[in-house]
Amino acid sequence: MFYRDGKFLFLSSSGMRVVVTDRSGAFLKGYDLADILEIPEKDRPDTEIFGFNLDTEGNMLFTVATLFKAYVVSPDGKVTASFGKAGSAPGLFGVVSGIAKDDQGNYLVVERLRSVVMVFDKEFRFLLEFGYRGGKPGNLIRPNEVAVGNSGKLFVTQVMNRGVSVFSVTSN
Repeated sequence: MFYRDGKFLFLSSSGMRVVVTDRSGAFLKGYDLADILEIPEKDRPDTEIFGFNLDTEGNMLFTVATLFKAYVVSPDGKVTASFGKAGSAPGLFGVVSGIAKDDQGNYLVVERLRSVVMVFDKEFRFLLEFGYRGGKPGNLIRPNEVAVGNSGKLFVTQVMNRGVSVFSVTSN
């Protein structure tokens, strides 16, 4: 569930659907993301959203791990961008999950298998990654979601009683 500009967005990750309501619960709009992505009916039971977020313009950002892709869908229901390729090297998607967009327009994507957060620029070019599997400060254990906060803070959820790691986002 997300709240933005007086509207609630409810996501069904396995159904790949989003419902938008006003604060009183009245239905405003619905999105069938599987239909928008033109996923064949036979493939829909095995396809689901692993990470979902909204950017400041109201675009829906989400990842589909089985497709090794991240998507940007505008409020009018159009795919404005998709990026990602399968692989295990830096910048490639193994088991992709959370996604967010920072104040500089960079896309931050969680790669669960390698326990990193990857950073892509506005043109979806891979810039860098950080985190890496481990128990030391700055390491991550199976990260899942990512959120951008105020004052350049980045919050990353993870498993193994690690809770949330907080990173500082810098422009360089």
